[in-house]
Amino acid sequence: MPISPARGSIAGAFEPPPSLPQPRQPLIALDLLRALAALEVVLFHVRREGFVEFGALPIDQQSPFVAVPFVLTQLGREAVLVFFVLSGFLVGGQIISRLQCGSFRLADYAVDRSTRILLPLIPACLLTEAINVLVFHRPDRMIDFLASTSGLNGVVGRGIAGNGVLWTLSYEIWFYIAGGACAVLLSARNGAAAGRALAVAGICAVIFSRLEARYLLYWVVGALAVFCLQVKYRRSLALAGGAVALAAVWQHQTAWIGEWFAPRAIVLYQLSEAGIAVGLALMMPALCSDGLNRRFHSVRQVAAMAAGCSYSLYLIHAPLLFLMRPLLPRAAAITANSLEAVLIRLIVIAIGVAAFYWCFERNTNRLRRWLRGRIRSGDTRLVPAGGVVVEKRAGSVRG
Repeated sequence: MPISPARGSIAGAFEPPPSLPQPRQPLIALDLLRALAALEVVLFHVRREGFVEFGALPIDQQSPFVAVPFVLTQLGREAVLVFFVLSGFLVGGQIISRLQCGSFRLADYAVDRSTRILLPLIPACLLTEAINVLVFHRPDRMIDFLASTSGLNGVVGRGIAGNGVLWTLSYEIWFYIAGGACAVLLSARNGAAAGRALAVAGICAVIFSRLEARYLLYWVVGALAVFCLQVKYRRSLALAGGAVALAAVWQHQTAWIGEWFAPRAIVLYQLSEAGIAVGLALMMPALCSDGLNRRFHSVRQVAAMAAGCSYSLYLIHAPLLFLMRPLLPRAAAITANSLEAVLIRLIVIAIGVAAFYWCFERNTNRLRRWLRGRIRSGDTRLVPAGGVVVEKRAGSVRG
């Protein structure tokens, strides 16, 4: 997932290239986009847990009034693509920025990425496994558990049961590793560092031969959008991108069998995904504009809070729904009882996410600062002092 500074604002995670103007306003629009994408994934799974598909409802309930909320909670797959493009724009864009100004430091990058991903991910996997063992008495294989905590589910293991959304974390982890390897290759000052980075890039190539490599391309497209932040016609670019994305969403939806109707996709669903990614990337310059973000200024705190806990929401809503499945079975019709069951699911998820965020994700920056301090306290490097090269360690200078 994209990094965020204290209080969850995305703005602090992004530093434009030095040739571009620094943003004077928080990127509230991106906060909102990220929060809405996470909420869409949750509602997608809540609706699927709560009700049968629209076509399986009683005939008298298959009305346009009922169809609207079903349509609005049908875009979970598309929301995942939003995460990938946002991640590319924020994390990949940050790599580009730091490379251009010569400030990329692998140790800082590794600390930022690993703490952001792993601090909430490992507890989420432990929670999921505890539910599988203690409630359903179906422990996962150790290889599947370890794969889920390390970004190898789908590569060497199938991942743990009850939390299917973790498949995306494999991609995020390897996006970050591939991005870091490329950054080192472009900035390395000696052959040894470049050789190690090339070896890591080779491992990434092997990993993405097992995963779906097209998602890496979507991440790269998001990263490249950073070069368009200064284009003159950002609004026109956003309108074109929005039109492309909406058309691609429609085609993507028609590609899935049994969801609403027989498939009538004109293009392959992979091409529809590419259209969504490209359309979103074209919208990024407008979403980062000062004018747009000033319009959202009144909701900046809500947006920052929602974006700040969106990763926790994404990670643990599925195991909580899995836990409630025996008590709240799927309804075949919309009734007062089935709507009440949906409300109960949402309340339990909200409480669980708040507790999980407070215990883990909220402490990301604290852990990050501690790790940076530990790394820098042992960092030995040569620095110029009065024309003489000296060794600096832990704040002391020795000849």
